[in-house]
Amino acid sequence: MTRATILLAFSYVLIIILMYETGYREIKEKRLLGILPKRATAIFFTSIIMIPIIFFLFNQLNLSNLTELYKQIAVTSVLASVGAGTADLIGRD
Repeated sequence: MTRATILLAFSYVLIIILMYETGYREIKEKRLLGILPKRATAIFFTSIIMIPIIFFLFNQLNLSNLTELYKQIAVTSVLASVGAGTADLIGRD
């Protein structure tokens, strides 16, 4: 569980670095609660919400073992965040 939580935090930091530090495109930074980047947070939570939906569509959603589901979401969140962040950067141009 600890490693899964670290992976979730890592995927959030990774999306922030991808969007704001790569210099691919200039993004005006708006803050949520004065701390969190609004755009990156919205993309991150959208990715997290979509993961169980995709698992359900491919019949991989097992609600009887929530610990295992949490771990699966954490592992998949890294790829989902990077993909969503990249698509957001490329999609506007």
